[in-house]
Amino acid sequence: MSAHNNGNHQLEEVEVSHSAPDNGGRPSFADVYMGFAYQIAERSTCHRLNVGTVITSTDYRKVFAVGYNGNASGLHNHCDSDTPGSCGCLHSEENGVINCDAPRHYEKFVFVTHLPCRMCAKRLINLGGVKRVYYAEDYRLRDSIELFAEVGIAVEHLPLKRNPAEQALFRLAEIAYQHEVVAGEGNPLGEPTQSDPEWVSRRVSQWLAETR
Repeated sequence: MSAHNNGNHQLEEVEVSHSAPDNGGRPSFADVYMGFAYQIAERSTCHRLNVGTVITSTDYRKVFAVGYNGNASGLHNHCDSDTPGSCGCLHSEENGVINCDAPRHYEKFVFVTHLPCRMCAKRLINLGGVKRVYYAEDYRLRDSIELFAEVGIAVEHLPLKRNPAEQALFRLAEIAYQHEVVAGEGNPLGEPTQSDPEWVSRRVSQWLAETR
């Protein structure tokens, strides 16, 4: 669990509590829907980052909506710009909210491959009924956590379960990050924060998102 102090609000990210496999070794519903979010993200037409969103009932029995980032329906299937934050694509959460016709009073969980931006956090808040937002990878901006905390929506880091090959590739990315970014900034790799696996994993995810 990690916490952030910001004025009168204690910003708390809850580490995974809903994602443990059951006694039969089956994946949890949370893991299944996060995997679904990654699959739907493969339909993204954004050149920079593919993001997917799945909105479900809190008992996991219904999928209310899905979304992925890309241009508006009927327009060309590519970004308007390569500038980070201004590519012109609708965000996956935005499309998920547009596609969701579940009433506001229905309680909802949201699974997103990447931490929502501030504006998408506001859209999810206005959707109504959202109780928890799961995300697997960091976004370059993390101020959405404060907004969710203000309205009582829990935020839970739920990394995607990777197979051995994917784990090896991610480890290579960690090494590349340490050599190209951390060392390049003149920071010794032995500093406590930079040797912490959770810190490294979060920074690598953020680095990958920024360099795609």
